[in-house]
Amino acid sequence: MGVIGTTVIAILHRAAPLACAAAGALATEYAGVLGIFMEGVITFSSFCIAFFALVWGSYWGGLGITVCVVPLCLFFVAVGTERMRANPFLTGIAVHFSAMGMSAFGASSMFARAAASAMQMDTAAHGVSFTHVSLAHTRVLPHPLWGTAVAFALVWVFHLYLYSTNVGINFMHSGEGALALQVRGTDAARYRMVSWAVAGVCAVCAGGLLVLRVGTYTPQMAAGRGWTALAIVFLARKRMMWCVPAAIFFSGIEHMCDVLQGTHVVPTGVLFALPYILSLVVFVCTRRTSPCRRGERRRSRLLFAYLQRVTCA
Repeated sequence: MGVIGTTVIAILHRAAPLACAAAGALATEYAGVLGIFMEGVITFSSFCIAFFALVWGSYWGGLGITVCVVPLCLFFVAVGTERMRANPFLTGIAVHFSAMGMSAFGASSMFARAAASAMQMDTAAHGVSFTHVSLAHTRVLPHPLWGTAVAFALVWVFHLYLYSTNVGINFMHSGEGALALQVRGTDAARYRMVSWAVAGVCAVCAGGLLVLRVGTYTPQMAAGRGWTALAIVFLARKRMMWCVPAAIFFSGIEHMCDVLQGTHVVPTGVLFALPYILSLVVFVCTRRTSPCRRGERRRSRLLFAYLQRVTCA
């Protein structure tokens, strides 16, 4: 395989978890509650997958228990947010910092007891820190290429579900079209709560792909991908399939940064900060599309045509 083929595969490997994270963030944006918690949940999901994989000796075991626990926890948080009429943005920030804190605590205590033999101790900071865990000895660790293909396929299936089913159409308009759904007798709050669980599933998939690709767990596993996913939502104009090219674009820039690190042309600190800088630029420069714009008018026509069809039936 040539240099170009190797580079393309490397970029696709990087883009797969980012596309999953962007799909989860877009799901919450559709419901009107932007998933500001994606960065922390991805990190916490990576920690849970690595921890249970070390305990049970199976990558699939760690992924299975995490994909059940994390979305369920987010769903309960969403239910509490709706019942208490709390601000979902502030709740999302609290979830983010809580997830980051639990990941750091678990990496320094739980891993030390569960898999001390697999630890690579980092003494560069404050004494001995059990924060870098090798998963090389776990069973049934599949090839990363399969995970990348499955991730893109799941994003495509999610896209088809949203645009091809009545529930998917309701879900897409549960944020901006909440009043229209209420007139029809559908409670938009249910879709808002479900969107948190959907974002949790996508975050677990992103964390699982990161663990699968790297083969280790570190507290910096997410590396800003949660924030980049939020930027992709607006860069892709809230279109599910546009999230994949946007994720590939950001992954290409990330790969370029890794290549430039070996040349010492650009300071390392600037390269590390580049994904965050690009996310900030996208947030500032990308305008939120209003309902009167062409894309929103098309979605509104689809919604009201669907409502008219249901009413006439």
